[in-house]
Amino acid sequence: MLAPTWPSLTKIPSTLAAVPHRVGFTATPDGFALALDDLLAAITSETRLVLLNSPAIPPGWTIDPEHRAPILDRCRDVGAWLICDDLYQRSLINSSDAAAPSFLPLIDEADRVISVNSFSKAWAMTGWRLGWMVAPAAMAPELGKLLEFNTSCAPGFVQAGGLAALAHGARHGESDLQAFRARLNTQAGRLTAGLKTLSGIFAPPPAGGIYLFLHIEGCPDSLTTATRLIDEAGLGLAPGRPTRNQASGGPSQRSRRANSATGLRFSRCSCRTGRPIGSSAANA
Repeated sequence: MLAPTWPSLTKIPSTLAAVPHRVGFTATPDGFALALDDLLAAITSETRLVLLNSPAIPPGWTIDPEHRAPILDRCRDVGAWLICDDLYQRSLINSSDAAAPSFLPLIDEADRVISVNSFSKAWAMTGWRLGWMVAPAAMAPELGKLLEFNTSCAPGFVQAGGLAALAHGARHGESDLQAFRARLNTQAGRLTAGLKTLSGIFAPPPAGGIYLFLHIEGCPDSLTTATRLIDEAGLGLAPGRPTRNQASGGPSQRSRRANSATGLRFSRCSCRTGRPIGSSAANA
């Protein structure tokens, strides 16, 4: 899997006795980047599953469409499953594309590929816990067992809400999704521009998602920094410590930076006190 990433993506495999192997992003002034060769080298005959989160949370990296085929071919060669976490697929920044690049157009029925998606993000239905998977047909019986003994099914009113969201989009040309994307672009642009005016802050611009992952010089502990910002400024940031990249050989330079970084959710970023924190971007 790629790192930094949201903590649950590493903790869930760990509960199943899997050993996550992380391939780190490189932070650049133009955004977070992934070295394709590093990822391909990490996918070996011992790899059971590759988990890709694109757009990635919290760094905002989005997969290069030209990288999909080599990754898929490598998974085919070693027999590894590929799970695509596509929850933020519609949350692109500064892009005219309708959605982030998907592996689905490249696969056939025999491929071990699963795409996971949700109504939570683009349709603003967080907490409804309604989503879908695109998976090989042969998995249907086992997926049915998994759902039966974990959730049984989504409640009826939740299913009705999902249908209503899709029907509304069909009638109105997805105007709500377009408005959502416009707000993301405005808020991300305002926040990124404002942070550039502040010394000691390194904030690679996101290509997608709803977070901006930034590093603050002189603040080695992101949890302490995030707590201070709540107490002193009423500004909520997600500490980067739980998302840090720690490979089997121990903490890397990337992991130390992630440990001191914080994720600022620009889709709902506000300052409780109403006053700017260093710049007006804090109120984005």
